[in-house]
Amino acid sequence: IENPIIKMCMFKYFFAFFVLLLSLMKRYRSIKYIRGMVPKERPFVFLESKLAELEITDPPYTVFNFATEAANTVDVIEDELKKKDNKAMRRFKHDLSEKKERTADILVTLLKDALQFFDYERS
Repeated sequence: IENPIIKMCMFKYFFAFFVLLLSLMKRYRSIKYIRGMVPKERPFVFLESKLAELEITDPPYTVFNFATEAANTVDVIEDELKKKDNKAMRRFKHDLSEKKERTADILVTLLKDALQFFDYERS
């Protein structure tokens, strides 16, 4: 390439790409270093030390605890479903009664209009 402007533009793009590549590599190394600092066998050392300072101890988590939590979750879900079902049934009954009232009103007005029409024809 003979043109110096094109060479300069190519050099600028190459330099920008090189700087971007270096910054990405540096960021990857810093993340890798931070991850490497946490011991793999005890990742929650800070939390454990704070719990020890506050004298908070967790009871051992057993299968019974898990089964109890699962049963409680199922009970909560069933209660919510019952509430929603009851709410839907109340709404359905309310809508049904409103529709019955509207149809009764329409029939009453229709019958009144029919009686008036036939009375008008007789006279």
